[in-house]
Amino acid sequence: MRQQWLVRGDIDGFFGLFIDNLLQLMLIVILCRTVCKLPDGLVTRSPFCWAIFSSVASAAAHASHRPQRRDGAALRINTPSLFAYIYLIMGPVYRQTQDPTLAWQAGLFACFASGVMETAGAFVADWLRRYTPRAALLSALAGIAITFIAMGFIFQLFASPAIAVIPMLMILFTYAGRLKLPMGLPGGLLAVLLGVAIAWAMHAMGYGEW
Repeated sequence: MRQQWLVRGDIDGFFGLFIDNLLQLMLIVILCRTVCKLPDGLVTRSPFCWAIFSSVASAAAHASHRPQRRDGAALRINTPSLFAYIYLIMGPVYRQTQDPTLAWQAGLFACFASGVMETAGAFVADWLRRYTPRAALLSALAGIAITFIAMGFIFQLFASPAIAVIPMLMILFTYAGRLKLPMGLPGGLLAVLLGVAIAWAMHAMGYGEW
């Protein structure tokens, strides 16, 4: 099969994945600082940089295998694992020891152990996928997404409706309503540009703080 480096939907998919991973990186920085009290140098040098590297590497690996698999997706930062590592492993270690470095090391060990288990589970993943209902597989991710990811930003959306409502409607129209924009513009890109333009315009006119 001929290699295709850019096909329809790639740009829109890129911005969807970009926004998702951007939110995950923001969560990593905020939670590592507040829950585990990691110093800024450690946060930006280790977890932040490696998260970016893993996202880029997974996207490159997916692109290189596109002719063989067209039903996959580039990997993203694992949200359930993010909260589990910080709140259930790194946070308790820090509260007991008051040592942010030890909390970071505990998180590294948990990540390594998780990688070993996931590698072993890869040999039975296809069997589990075939015999487990899709709703059961996705319910945990949906609950995590709504509770821990979406709700905080929804509160911020209603706190600044003048800036956020129009980009939110653009996301709903293009992704949920499958609205086709002129010239094939991606909905995620247009929503980000609209939000930035509205925020800068309101700031220039002196209407409140960001």
